[in-house]
Amino acid sequence: MIDKLKHFVTFSEALKKETEHGKEFTVGGKITSILNTTHFVDKIEEPKDHFVYLMLDDAVGEQSVALPLGAYEHAVARYGIGVGSVVLVQGMLQILDFSFEYKDKRGMIYKSDGVNHPEQTKRIVGWKVTPLPEEIPTLSKD
Repeated sequence: MIDKLKHFVTFSEALKKETEHGKEFTVGGKITSILNTTHFVDKIEEPKDHFVYLMLDDAVGEQSVALPLGAYEHAVARYGIGVGSVVLVQGMLQILDFSFEYKDKRGMIYKSDGVNHPEQTKRIVGWKVTPLPEEIPTLSKD
């Protein structure tokens, strides 16, 4: 799978080194799990506010990708994606900051540098999912 993906994606291990919030990437791999947040609520007030999380195995590592519900539903309807599908996801890197500092009523100051869970500080927020093309595209000079 690495040979097929390398022409299209940035691998999960390379993303760990990235530091530019908002930088666009294409990631890909085999979907190993799907978590749809709409399954955790009784009534959906705003479906557009819900996300679906795909875990992608790119044969180098794993990468979690957050998709708006509409983008996920479109990919399911158009391509029939599901667990076991090999997909490409276009999106951007979101760097989450878990550091904080606050003072309680007694004047005690609490600080965290956010490094307790470094694996949760970066994620891809995707907007387009497509199946992995069977053929490697050829680039023209046009």
